[in-house]
Amino acid sequence: AGVFKSTDGGGTWSGISHDNGMLAQQVHVVTVHPMTPTILYAGTPGTSLINGVIGGVYKSTNGGLSWTESGTGLPNNRWVTQIVVDPNAPETVYVGMWGGGVYKSTDGGANWAAIHNGLTDPSNQVWGLVALPTNPTTLYVGMWGGGVFKSTDGGANWTAVNNGLTNTLVRALTVDPTTPTTLYVATNGGGVFKSIDGGANWSATGNEAGIRYANTIAIDPNAPDTVYVGASSDGVFKSTDGGATWSPANTGVTHSTINDLLIISNGSTAVWAGTGGGVFKSTDGGGNWSGSNSGLTNVRITDLQIHPTITTTFYIGTSSNGVFQSTDGGGVWTPRNNGLTNQFINALAMDPVTTTILYAATGGHGVFKTTDGGANWSASSEGLPFNPSALSLAIDPQTPTTVYVGTNTGVYKSTDAGANWTLSSTGLPDNPWVYHVLVDPDAPSTVYATASSKGVFKSTDGGANWTAINEGLEIPSLLDLAMDPNDSQTLYAATAWGLHVSTNGGANWVKIWGALGQWRSTAVVVDPDTPTTLYAGVADSSNGEGKGVFISTDAGVSWSPLNDGLTNFYVEGLDLIRTGAAPIVYASTFGGLYQRAGYVPPTPTPTPTTVPPTET
Repeated sequence: AGVFKSTDGGGTWSGISHDNGMLAQQVHVVTVHPMTPTILYAGTPGTSLINGVIGGVYKSTNGGLSWTESGTGLPNNRWVTQIVVDPNAPETVYVGMWGGGVYKSTDGGANWAAIHNGLTDPSNQVWGLVALPTNPTTLYVGMWGGGVFKSTDGGANWTAVNNGLTNTLVRALTVDPTTPTTLYVATNGGGVFKSIDGGANWSATGNEAGIRYANTIAIDPNAPDTVYVGASSDGVFKSTDGGATWSPANTGVTHSTINDLLIISNGSTAVWAGTGGGVFKSTDGGGNWSGSNSGLTNVRITDLQIHPTITTTFYIGTSSNGVFQSTDGGGVWTPRNNGLTNQFINALAMDPVTTTILYAATGGHGVFKTTDGGANWSASSEGLPFNPSALSLAIDPQTPTTVYVGTNTGVYKSTDAGANWTLSSTGLPDNPWVYHVLVDPDAPSTVYATASSKGVFKSTDGGANWTAINEGLEIPSLLDLAMDPNDSQTLYAATAWGLHVSTNGGANWVKIWGALGQWRSTAVVVDPDTPTTLYAGVADSSNGEGKGVFISTDAGVSWSPLNDGLTNFYVEGLDLIRTGAAPIVYASTFGGLYQRAGYVPPTPTPTPTTVPPTET
């Protein structure tokens, strides 16, 4: 949803990164220049992780009115998770990367160079990066799987400092602003650790409160023994004795996954919590919290499920707010997240027979299941690996107890409605990141799956074995996969270089992108009553900028835009229902769900033929 700004202490927010130079629509971190607060740096996900949108570092010199990409020297997969500006030399900027190590710029972000010397595995994710306020050439970096590293020469050289750090899955790192030799580390599964000697030695803090998956740490600058921790699924915890003891501090926080914490001391102390459900503020040291979300309207929709017979009942999955249900065709939405401990939803699937049963694929916590239409959810991940990224779901329409889930490590299959899962990935590449799974409704032992940038794979034995079927795909980087509802042999592959069709179950593919040229196709849906009518999400391949929805009424030969009323043009998913003569098309975008109702595609004008005169 981008960057938002408030000038009234969080009372209201306004977006400052849409249509003004920032092509990436997800932002992981924002850092303000310590001397010139109108200079901002934003770290965003990178090209291979968010549908090819150019990511990395964006810079604004006018308080967010406009942004320019500042990525020269950064790797292609430039997911930036951390940004630090040297307070003594503000042209010196450091960034931590997801899978790319640490980079440094000495010219305000214009150019970057890797500073990896001593980092044992720079491909580990960087989730913590701090510079000492008293000596900014001393840096600490926290890495997922690598623990903590220290540099005393501005990042030129690094040394591991993990003695006593029994969990090296670092999620956050912070330094006491008054005693810089005191550091805290948040870990994934091991709680919080503390060092009082500059990282030479670590010890676990008290954990009677049961903190395990800590995401973020903040220290009160006026009372540094007061420390706050934000956890995944467990809310906020507070310590007033330097981490010796912790207690929950969640009154008023309605979203349990805390992604960031910030303390602002300006006469009075306010604590801010950034969650998957918005921003919360406390002015009494975490005793009570209130939402501070007016104007934070953008919601990234990741999936839409429409009830097969009650077509006004919808479920949507979102990237950070969990699941919502509407029973009036999208007019009013109600959160359906009870028991859903991870609210980053990648996919939803509804049992076609028992429609109160739904499955949710989450980013990091596997699969959840509800049997009461979303009122209550429970984990359904037995047999999946630890903390899997569940990316896609498919249900066998003839035997709905058979369910497939695509994950970052492959396809898993359940034959008991999600109670147990078994890896079913023979023939798939390593770490395939399976974003789409389709089951042939006519022959359910035939299953299709996409494997990140490796294209489409097909199984004819219920997922036991897979074979690549990429003949004719120009670039096998798949963004969507759809099946003609009237002919399961006809498949559509939305790729980074346009839309392709196969009419023989994937044996061969042909590009059907017409004048759209090298633009990418981000999503596709087929009109079931008129299969030659296709709707596609479109984006510019050169920079990832969304171009909205296009329609073809001649099976992809020609295309026309269909964007009236669409204000967010990056389309991640398309769905279609018919309640009469005209279809209703739904577009899931980075900024919410859009509906296009009552549009009747024009009937193609037949090409006139010339009848030769009859000889007499």
